[in-house]
Amino acid sequence: ETEIDQLEKTSLMVGELMTSPVITVNVNDSLGAATAKMIRNKLKRMPVIDENGRLAGMISRLDILEQVVESGHSSTPQPLPEGTVRTIGDVMTSKLPAVNQNTDLVGIVEIFTESGSTHLIVTDDMGKAIGLISDSDVVARIQPEKQAGILAALKNRGNPPGGHETAFDLMSRGVLTAPPSTPVVTAARMMLEKSRKWLVVVNDAGDPVGLVDRQILLESVASVYHID
Repeated sequence: ETEIDQLEKTSLMVGELMTSPVITVNVNDSLGAATAKMIRNKLKRMPVIDENGRLAGMISRLDILEQVVESGHSSTPQPLPEGTVRTIGDVMTSKLPAVNQNTDLVGIVEIFTESGSTHLIVTDDMGKAIGLISDSDVVARIQPEKQAGILAALKNRGNPPGGHETAFDLMSRGVLTAPPSTPVVTAARMMLEKSRKWLVVVNDAGDPVGLVDRQILLESVASVYHID
C-alpha cells in the first residue's frame, strides 16, 4: 500500500494539518516587503491577498529570483560597501553532507538522518561531485513496496528496508557547479536556466567546498540589490 493510498483512507482533515496562522502579503505591498517576510519566515511561497482579504495569488522565491535576473541587474554590480555579500563564496553553506556513489540504501538513509539535510552530494571515488540526491528521490525511485518503510526510516521511525540500489542509481545526474567567485545574481541565473534548486560550489581542483540553494540566493540577492 502506497503513501497516497494511506492518505486517501485517513480520517484527518486538511484543517488539522495546515499551518496557522497563515503568513500573507498584500497586493499593494512592495516586493521588498514580501521578500523580507519570506526570508524572515523561511518560506518557499506565500499567499497574496487583496484589499478585501481574498486570495489573489501566490508569490514564490522563484518568482523573486526570476524578477531580479530578468530586470537587467548586472552580474558585476556597482562597488558596494566593504563587507557586502556579492559572491556565492560569501554566502554558501560549508556543511557538505555527502555520500559515495556506491553507498547502499541503508547507508544513504543513515546519512540523511544523521546530517538532518534534505539533499546529499554524491561523489565518485576521487571525491568529485557527480550528482545530487534528495530524500524525495530516495522515496520516488525505489520499488513501491519499500516506500512506506523508507519514509518511516527518514523520520527516524524505524529501520530502512534493505535494497541493492546505490546512490549512483538514485541520484539526479549532471550536478550544477560554479566557483566561489561567482556573483550571486549569476548563480541565480544559472540555476533558473537549468531549473536547479541547488548549486555545488567547487574549488579550482573541482572539489566541492560548499552548497547554495534558492533560500541562500534570495537572502543574498536581496542584500546586494536592495529589492524594493
